[in-house]
Amino acid sequence: MLLYIVFFACIFTEKIVLLYNVFVCLIYLGFMKINQWIFYSLFLGLISCQSQEQTFTVHCTGLDAYEGDTVYLWRYGADRMTGDRDYGKAPLDFAIIRNGEVSFSGKEDTLHIYGMEHSGSMNFFYPERGKLTLTNVVPPAMPVPDKSTNPHSQNVRLWKLWHEDDFPLEATRQFVFDNARNAIGWMVFDRWAAIYPDELETLYQKTPSQMRDSTSVLIGLKRMLDTTRSLEIILLTSNKWSMQRKTVCSFRTLQGRDIPCVYSFF
Repeated sequence: MLLYIVFFACIFTEKIVLLYNVFVCLIYLGFMKINQWIFYSLFLGLISCQSQEQTFTVHCTGLDAYEGDTVYLWRYGADRMTGDRDYGKAPLDFAIIRNGEVSFSGKEDTLHIYGMEHSGSMNFFYPERGKLTLTNVVPPAMPVPDKSTNPHSQNVRLWKLWHEDDFPLEATRQFVFDNARNAIGWMVFDRWAAIYPDELETLYQKTPSQMRDSTSVLIGLKRMLDTTRSLEIILLTSNKWSMQRKTVCSFRTLQGRDIPCVYSFF
């Protein structure tokens, strides 16, 4: 009798253990499935966020006078001296003005300045991430501020420097140094910034190599820096002339103090 009790107890115990193992496996698999869904959701969300962060949208209004005209999107170098058209390339995109508005979207491009060309004018902008809204204004009408969903928009920052502050010296210099790796920084450098001679080498070294061979102002700056490095600088001392090779150009006063000088090449 005791043997029967032990036998059935073992069978019953094995079933309990089996059911317990099945239950644990089901919980584990369910947990893994939930984790997989969470992982896939996070992964898709990350891809979506990255995709949004790396694209720009520009929306131009105030084009009512050109209703029905075609607007072409062109790509230019940082100094806007040359663009794809100069190399026989087609525009990046085109669109028709509807209700006085036109929009373009694309991948963020920090190495170029883009321009929307229509029969009336060309509206330039920096293709940074986010949605940028520009308003086409015909003088003598007052300019309308640029707006952007990008809280760090350099387009909006430049508009303020230009139209509200009239390019103050230090703020403009800071803009160039903050954007030394971007096309918009060199556009400002080429036209409105005051950069001291001993800062040019440092500023140039910050630029991406892709911009150095395609931007006129950088090509000219490199030529000037290469020439300056190889110049034999004559230094005037208290009693004699001496010939010395220097990287930073300066003249020494009678008191022995170096004063930076500017070289102009014609």
